Amino acid sequence: MEESVTVIGNLPEMKELLALSAPLLHGLIAIWGLLDCFFGLKIFKATVRILMAFIGATIAATLAMHMWPESVTALLVCSGVGLVLGILLGWYVWKMGLVLMAVMAGFIFASPLAAQLSPAMALLVPAAIGLVCGLLVFVILEPVVIGSTAVTGSFRLVYGAAFFIGGPNLYDYVSGEKTMHDLLVGGDWRLALATLLIAAMGAYLQFHFWRKGKAPAKQEE
Repeated sequence: MEESVTVIGNLPEMKELLALSAPLLHGLIAIWGLLDCFFGLKIFKATVRILMAFIGATIAATLAMHMWPESVTALLVCSGVGLVLGILLGWYVWKMGLVLMAVMAGFIFASPLAAQLSPAMALLVPAAIGLVCGLLVFVILEPVVIGSTAVTGSFRLVYGAAFFIGGPNLYDYVSGEKTMHDLLVGGDWRLALATLLIAAMGAYLQFHFWRKGKAPAKQEE
């Protein structure tokens, strides 16, 4: 009985499970990023809730892979618990999730630009810009939502799609083999540039439709 439990707990092997699920995960991330980048303002509440669920599952999976690196069962259970907690947090405190998304957008946007600075400043400057973006949520909601969804959506689109052409495997950053700081600051500059360009396109289109949607209301006044 003990032997069968051990086998069930370790099969399929962790590396095989990650390798099999990686294409599906990166494909879903890319599609989600595409929708968020160009339609973020319309779906931002759903996006925040999904993002919080994704963050919750990622944090829980990271902890599981560090504490029980050989256990698939622990990975699945912890990921499921983190997913549920993230959904609940995003559902009831969606503005907190929006602030977090704005902070992430500021960090993603500033990191490639700060890569030439000293190591300490390359981390401090994006963190400071991310904090400012998070605070702006309470001042100018819609523009911050547009900018945040465009940047974070573009990031997911580019790095999710890049996996299929030999780009980084995001599992490496969840497992701790590499850090997100390495991905953003020391990663491929072409991916960083593509992220910023697509984010600019997404933000432009979102601002266009937002302003177009506000025009009738102003005329009625």
